This record gives sequence, C-alpha cells and structure tokens, in this order.
Amino acid sequence: MSDVGRWKHVTMRRIAAGAAGAVGVATLTLWCFAERWRDPRRLAASRDRSDRLHAVDLLRGEEDAVARGLLFRLSSDRDLRVAATAVWALGDGHSRRNARMLRTILDDPRRPGPIRAEAAEMLGKCAAAGPEPLIGALAGNASATVRAGAARGLFFLPGPPAARALLGALEDPDARVRREAVRSLYHMTSRRFPYDPDRSPDDQQNVLDDIRTHLREAGALPKGDPRTRPAGRREPVAFRAGGGGP
Repeated sequence: MSDVGRWKHVTMRRIAAGAAGAVGVATLTLWCFAERWRDPRRLAASRDRSDRLHAVDLLRGEEDAVARGLLFRLSSDRDLRVAATAVWALGDGHSRRNARMLRTILDDPRRPGPIRAEAAEMLGKCAAAGPEPLIGALAGNASATVRAGAARGLFFLPGPPAARALLGALEDPDARVRREAVRSLYHMTSRRFPYDPDRSPDDQQNVLDDIRTHLREAGALPKGDPRTRPAGRREPVAFRAGGGGP
C-alpha cells in the first residue's frame, strides 16, 4: 500500500472512530436527559417552573405515599400555577389520604386564598371527604375566595346538607360567593330562580323565600326550619369577623 493509500486508510479510521464517539456521547446525553425528565423527584426540586409542572404531570394518578408527598410539597410551591396544578392532581386521587391532604390545604391560613379555594373544589370531587369540611368553610371562613371555592365544591355533593349551606350562602356579603352558591343550587335542583347574585340579598327576599319553599318541598329543608321563615322577616347569616375579605 502506498503512503497515500495508508494515509487515507488511517484518516478514515480516525473519522469513523470520532463519529462513533460523538454518537456515543450524544446517546449518553439524551439518555441522561430522558432519565432526568422521567424522575419526578428531581423535577420537583428544579428551579425551572416547567420542570415542576412536568413533575406534577408524572405524579398525577399515582397513589403511593411518595407521589402524594411530592404533590403535597408542590401544593405549597411559590408559583401559584404549580401549586394549583398540584392541588388538582391530588384531587384526581379519590382516596381518604388524598382527601386528608386536601383538607389540610383548605384549613391552612398561611396558604394563598386561591390555593385553598382549589383544595375546596377538589374536596367536592373526592366523595371520601363528604360535605362537612366544605359546609364549615362556606359558613365561616374569613376569606371570600375560600368560601366561593367551598360553594363550587358543593356543586359535586348534592344533598340536603349541601343545599341548606348553599341557601345560607345566597346571603353572603360577597357577590363571588353568592354567584357560586346559586350556580351549585341550580345544578342540584335543576330549577332556575330569578335570583341575581350581583344584587343585594336584602332586595331579593321574596325570591329567597321562593327558593326556601322549593327546597322544603323537595325535602332539603325540614318543616319548621328557621330558614323557611315567612317573607319579610330577615335573619342575618353569621360569618366570622372580616367575612367580606379577599
């Protein structure tokens, strides 16, 4: 073989070796990236919001303790979108453990109102929780945002206890709460009343009395319930101090 032929042969071997090495490095890089993209624990700890959102997507529907723990941690994320998405994912699991975590989020006054409101709505979709936590939040939470979320949650839990709570919420001082309450009542009763949540309840007592009568006849209110009072006798709805707050 001539010197030129030998040089060409060596050069081609070097090029082939370099190409194989480059392919190997690229493959290893892609494998590492793929493994990282599939590891929710690494993604949940990332500074990148898109990584944390992807972690929620990977954890959604998982029922093991590790997955629930990661979702609960992400529900307190500094980014409200990540936190809300984690709450939704917890709501997709219908176990009692998920319901307890959602209840913890709802009852935590340190969390932002919108996140607690999302937890309230997801609790409504979690039959294991029952209506009691939402009835309590609707009647007494200081945040109107949380009360509105509780009214949304009761949309999914039709029954006399929820109907009575929603009836009381039609006299809430905040229109957002009244709007969600009447929407849930419409869903439960399949009947629409000329009630306007943007108007003062004081100006709609006749309509409220019609709703009370309908709920009593449907069995949602027992006979003699004070909320079925005659028209013209207004009873205040009790809320904690600051009931009209954010």
